[in-house]
Amino acid sequence: MLHAQIEVFPRDIDLPKNLYVGQLITNEVKLRNNSGTPVRITGISPDCGCTVADLKPITLVENQEQTFKVIFDTAGKSGFQEHYVSIFTDSGAEKIKITGRVSQPLRIFPHSLFVTLSLTDRTPYKTNLLLRFATEYPIPSKEDLKLQSSTDALTAELLPSKAADATYSISLSINLDQAVENLFPNMKVHVTDRRNGVKEMIAITLKLEVPFESKPEFLNLGVLERGDKKTASIELKRVSQQKLQLLGAKESHSWFKANLRTLDEKRWRLTVELVATPPSELKESAFVELLTDFRQLPRWRVPIVFASVNPKGGSCCGETKNN
Repeated sequence: MLHAQIEVFPRDIDLPKNLYVGQLITNEVKLRNNSGTPVRITGISPDCGCTVADLKPITLVENQEQTFKVIFDTAGKSGFQEHYVSIFTDSGAEKIKITGRVSQPLRIFPHSLFVTLSLTDRTPYKTNLLLRFATEYPIPSKEDLKLQSSTDALTAELLPSKAADATYSISLSINLDQAVENLFPNMKVHVTDRRNGVKEMIAITLKLEVPFESKPEFLNLGVLERGDKKTASIELKRVSQQKLQLLGAKESHSWFKANLRTLDEKRWRLTVELVATPPSELKESAFVELLTDFRQLPRWRVPIVFASVNPKGGSCCGETKNN
């Protein structure tokens, strides 16, 4: 049995240059039956939801041609693209290859920020970023662009840019009080072109500077057995320039008690006393939370390291890390 053959033109589709996210690219593909016998086109299958082909099942007689459209959607695509469209016949399959590069039309510089703030400084953090557009991308008006922050602690405003290579700038401001109160170490701003839904994002990692240092950095209760009475102490020292006070300590578990004693205006001693043998397995970390006069919020944790002997003679260790 001879295999029926069809000619596909073009087999390779090259996406246009300066292609940006949000565009639809339509190409026309022609099929021709060169086999001398009828060929049944049974179906078509793109390898990606980004590609649509409008070819319906059809029988091509000798020398008959059929054209159909292949539409490539760049939404959500960025960088080099390679996709295939399979055309199934009653004697096999043919493939169309689609290749090209898709550019992100919106670019924010810098694309991410790592911000360190001090609990003792109430001044809002402010910075400006540049918003640039791809060469062939139609420049949006200010009303076309939407800015959306992931938290109320972060505000973003679109302004005209003074830079020659950018149309707009984005002014960012972080409210420290709100950021700390709502515990948002990671924040985001989304920029959306309302005309076509194209989006870009800036990621902000917020680090709060600890106003104290401790030596050692954790409380070590060692190996704990039933009936033990143990204590562990560390010395705390204020390292911030502004006056900041420790108001107390809060225990994370009922099997130990924490005591905070003032040594002088810059030094404290934190002591942990074991009042009951801890379980051999803890579902959460053991720590002491220190309260400061910064809105009386517990924001600094001192970890407790221990090993608790279980009834079977083994041991299970609990350990935490500094926040």
